Amino acid sequence: MILSKANLSAVLIAADDKTIPMLHNLHLCEDGTTVAANGRAILAVSPVPEKIREGLGYMEDSGSLGEVTLAADTVKEVLRNMPRDAKFGGLLEFTDAHRQTGGVRFRLLDGMREKSIGAKVYARPYFAFRAAFTAAFGAGTACRVVLNRKRLTSLLVALDKICPDTSGEAPVYLEFTKGDDVLLRAEGNTGQRVLALMKAYSGGEGQWLPVGDWERAMSAVEKPKRKPTRKKTAHPKLKNAISDEAR
Repeated sequence: MILSKANLSAVLIAADDKTIPMLHNLHLCEDGTTVAANGRAILAVSPVPEKIREGLGYMEDSGSLGEVTLAADTVKEVLRNMPRDAKFGGLLEFTDAHRQTGGVRFRLLDGMREKSIGAKVYARPYFAFRAAFTAAFGAGTACRVVLNRKRLTSLLVALDKICPDTSGEAPVYLEFTKGDDVLLRAEGNTGQRVLALMKAYSGGEGQWLPVGDWERAMSAVEKPKRKPTRKKTAHPKLKNAISDEAR
């Protein structure tokens, strides 16, 4: 199975929780989707597109692994050993994972050398993450805004440094204005507060991302049915006029 750096990077949110060892893993789905969770959030990354897989002529695709769950530490090791590719547009930032006795082996190539890393399969079943996505999609949407994620990330990093929270909770309070902007508030250990306002995209950049086939499969959301187009019929008087003229 061909997996990208993006697929493996889902493991970065996995929780190292001794009370819930299931969360310290990366789950691989039969179609190549990767999933990780930490008890508060679930992150899923779609499979590598077929066009991209076909373009990786240097790497053989060993096919689907089925549903397997791997230890987070091993996946992070694969990420550390994955070549950084700025020369070929990211074409080297892929790995082929194939079954072996007792686990899975990742094959890595940097254009010159080959490296492989073995991983044991987590024996217990993974939690029902699809049900969580189904519930989320079915709950409806109260507000939709489109933000620049890099600007949002830098803003959240700044808030975290300005308002450190030793409790580990680190809450941030978000409000969506009627103008579709985002108001962020936080409070640090000293009682000092921070107030930030982020503008949402509008115009062409603010076009909403439609739900795709992969997201529907993950969440059991049905594709909206097209409303049948009503055939336009001529007004009765116009019909009579046409028929009289024909006669």
